Amino acid sequence: MSESLFLHIKNDILEIKRMGDEVAGWCHEQALSEDTECQLDLVLDEMVSNVIRHGIRDCGPHIIEVNLHRNGQELTMEIEDDGVPFNPLIDAPVPDTTKPVEERRIGGLGVYLVRQFMDSLVYERREGKNYLRMGKRLEETP
Repeated sequence: MSESLFLHIKNDILEIKRMGDEVAGWCHEQALSEDTECQLDLVLDEMVSNVIRHGIRDCGPHIIEVNLHRNGQELTMEIEDDGVPFNPLIDAPVPDTTKPVEERRIGGLGVYLVRQFMDSLVYERREGKNYLRMGKRLEETP
């Protein structure tokens, strides 16, 4: 059983499905709960699709690196891309969740949900790349 998963995702929205399938298989190997698997899928789908749709401004080929690592009950996910600088911790608008749904603007909940599901988020911009590290404490299995 591999405690790490390393993926190279092309800047093609169709790669999101492949990533989801790979992550689901890894989650099953790790015996993670369905809830955790769904949260990881949503978080990675949101962050990687944001890079593909908004972060990469040219039509050339780019690779987005996605790494998952489990160390006991600690899970770390890292995303690295060469898109435009974007720190989701400060650059993403905070949605107003107090308004009724019909009064909210469409979109903008992705980073909010990432913050809800993950225990830690760290962003760095170095050597022309975005690095996002997300941590999650896994619940003890009975």
